[in-house]
Amino acid sequence: MRPGGLLLAFGALLWAGSVLAHPLDVAALEMRGQHGELSVLFDLPAPLAFELCNLDPDKQSPQGVASSADALVREALASGALTGDGAPCIWEPGAKARIEGIRLFLEARAICPHAPEKLAWSLPVLRNAPPALRVLGKAIVDGKTQEFLLSPRLVSVELQGAPPPGAGRFVEMGVEHIG
Repeated sequence: MRPGGLLLAFGALLWAGSVLAHPLDVAALEMRGQHGELSVLFDLPAPLAFELCNLDPDKQSPQGVASSADALVREALASGALTGDGAPCIWEPGAKARIEGIRLFLEARAICPHAPEKLAWSLPVLRNAPPALRVLGKAIVDGKTQEFLLSPRLVSVELQGAPPPGAGRFVEMGVEHIG
């Protein structure tokens, strides 16, 4: 083998080692909503969730996670502001949390004062996540689908909702009801 080939092979091994040593952490965040009522599902690696939410080790079992659902939502989802047209949306109690394999799933609901044209959400808990974390997001709000990406450097998202019904929609609804 030529010296250049050996150097190239050695470089490839070093690169492969660094890739394997620093896997990309991936989480998923899905928001569905209509008329100001929002449902959120957050799927992230359980060990990362425990660390970010400072969950006591004795609560890191499936039963402990289920009983800590509201606290996990407060830390992971409600740690920053969720607003609809600038007005705060309120997180409802009764969140659900479950572990499946090495993943933690949080399910929660939030209510906005009205059907917002613009949703803004900040998740400052992500600032404490490893730099490689990427949160793939999808929002389906009032029939409009939007995708977004969050990371430790990008912890906020703004989503545009459906515009308020205008005169055209009012006439259309009248025609639907009258026949």
